[in-house]
Amino acid sequence: MNANLFENKFVRDKSAAKELYGFWFLKRPIMLFVHIAMAVCISFYIITICSGILSFSELSFPIFLIIFYWVLLFVSYLSQVSTMVKRDSELANGGELLCEITVTDREITHISRGNTQSIGFDKVKYAFSTQNYVAVVTEAKYVYMIKNDGFTLGDSESFIAFLRGKGIKVRR
Repeated sequence: MNANLFENKFVRDKSAAKELYGFWFLKRPIMLFVHIAMAVCISFYIITICSGILSFSELSFPIFLIIFYWVLLFVSYLSQVSTMVKRDSELANGGELLCEITVTDREITHISRGNTQSIGFDKVKYAFSTQNYVAVVTEAKYVYMIKNDGFTLGDSESFIAFLRGKGIKVRR
């Protein structure tokens, strides 16, 4: 059996959900591109309306669509955070969901409420770092969250270096 290289324990709570979905909805490269494109379009529409080239009524539908998209995105973010918190509460029978993660040279193992899941590094697509977490994303988009200050063996920076050594791209 491989020796543990990293160990991490933390309580997954609402702040974890907010960081995870904040990255997912706002900071992923594709989402940044979409948000910038939408902001450029809105700016173009405002300049076009202010200069009198087109009237607001002619551009109201595209402006409405962009605003609707941002509202829908915000509602989706809130919904996903709420769903994760409710699921975790349900799994923990109304208590706190304690997550324990161990990392060996071959796999990441996640233990929570007596359930154990392991995934080999060959199934890891990428990882990303938020203010308080490192999240490892698998090919099936399952996310293993590791809290930066939850390491009982190793540390966050060494873990990120380890992932990069495995050929895993880590987004910051």
